[in-house]
Amino acid sequence: MTDNLLQKLEERTMMLLTEIESLRNRVSVLTRENTELKSEYNTHMKKVRELIALVESLDIDQDTRVNNIERLPEQAIYATS
Repeated sequence: MTDNLLQKLEERTMMLLTEIESLRNRVSVLTRENTELKSEYNTHMKKVRELIALVESLDIDQDTRVNNIERLPEQAIYATS
């Protein structure tokens, strides 16, 4: 009976070790994938920030043009004086 229990224990231990190894491999793959996704995220966030800055600069240019257009009548008055 003891030999049978010992054999079952050995089988169970081997099965658990195999499972542990499989899980370690999965963790390794997921860690690598996570690192790649973080890098991709950072790359995309940098591009988004650059686009936002570009849009903001266009908005500033637009505001400057609008202000200059609004000042044209004032400049015309001073120019004719």
